[in-house]
Amino acid sequence: MRFQSFPIDSKRLRELRKTRGLTQAEMALRICDKLDLDQDEETATSVYRRIEKIGSTSKDRAQAIADILAVRLDDLQGLLPPEPETYERRIFTHLQSQIEQDDNPQLERELERVGAQTIEDALEIVAKYVSARIEGAQLCRNPAELTELAELTGLDVNELLRPANCSGHWFISAFGGGTDSAQIIPGTLGLWMHLDTLVKEQLDCLGTDAQICLRRDSPWYRIEIQLPKRSMLPRSLKVVRIDLARCQPDAKGIAWIQPSWTEDWLITRTLKEWTAHYGNFIQTFDAPLMPSSISELRLRITEYQGSRDKQVGRTMIRPDVESTSPGKKNEAVEFGMTHALAIRQLLPGLRAHLESAIESSPRGRWSLMESGGSFAIDFWPRPVTTESLYGLRYSIDLVEEIGANEFRLAPWRDRDRKAFREIVEKWLN
Repeated sequence: MRFQSFPIDSKRLRELRKTRGLTQAEMALRICDKLDLDQDEETATSVYRRIEKIGSTSKDRAQAIADILAVRLDDLQGLLPPEPETYERRIFTHLQSQIEQDDNPQLERELERVGAQTIEDALEIVAKYVSARIEGAQLCRNPAELTELAELTGLDVNELLRPANCSGHWFISAFGGGTDSAQIIPGTLGLWMHLDTLVKEQLDCLGTDAQICLRRDSPWYRIEIQLPKRSMLPRSLKVVRIDLARCQPDAKGIAWIQPSWTEDWLITRTLKEWTAHYGNFIQTFDAPLMPSSISELRLRITEYQGSRDKQVGRTMIRPDVESTSPGKKNEAVEFGMTHALAIRQLLPGLRAHLESAIESSPRGRWSLMESGGSFAIDFWPRPVTTESLYGLRYSIDLVEEIGANEFRLAPWRDRDRKAFREIVEKWLN
């Protein structure tokens, strides 16, 4: 049976091996262990050196190498963009070699224009923005831009069009709820800002009950938003679907690619933060919908006295459901305001719990802080002494009761936390 050669990117293989601090001999021995091969160190190392030299091996050996380096096969083949830091370092190293060879006057002029204190600093700056220019040029493939970059870097056009990664391109498509959009966005920060332009107004102004669900079908990520619009409206105006994927330009156009580990971590974190920013009902990937029941929302008040570490009590504030008429409840459901109603039903119990502290505290001797979705009210002692630096603190969290004396933090979007804070500040004043 004829041996089937499996291509590997030699430069990428060396890059991955070195970033993991492995010598060729160490790599060779690990491959032998992985494939259960009986080879001495000299023979194994010789075989591995040949792989790095010619850029090919068997598919089984290539898979073993990928497993050892904790990457996918397409990354080992150079088909995936490297991590941003790796790509910028690669460009930096190349530009540094151009300066050492002293045969690139255009690069020398560019380094002088930067005006950094040292050549090393100038190279860092130029490598960073050249990396971004290369990534942008790969998207539009303007021949004039590619020619300029070739002169500046000393790289030929084929090298310039190898997968780059500075910010990373994301394709995003949105449909429904009056939204119809398809764009290519650079970087996760740009993605966050674009999401805001797509649905911020709807999420802010159309009630408090939007349900935001995150799903993943690699390389795609989906955001599905059920807007709390009136029940008589068609479903097409109540559901927004947003799909996004990491993409890479090639000679044929745009190809969807698997994000790197870092990119997947960043986009997952970004989407979770964005969802918590705008949603009171959220489902993030494989997690369950929170809250699962609006009627189980509670305010958890944890009391501290004299020290941030000295907890002296904990109280659960439950909703005052009797204070709301059936008509108000139906209206809240119709207009997508059940979450706002649930918070309003919790306010009387909170006011009663805080009343004695508010009445006994001197005016102005308090502070209200917010961190990570929780509130902290501090009533400061007067006078402050070395023995009594701290007074009374109430820590307030919105939680969902999920079992007997079992609670979990509940989502609470920024806009509604701000409204809650304004109400508490009026009490304190």
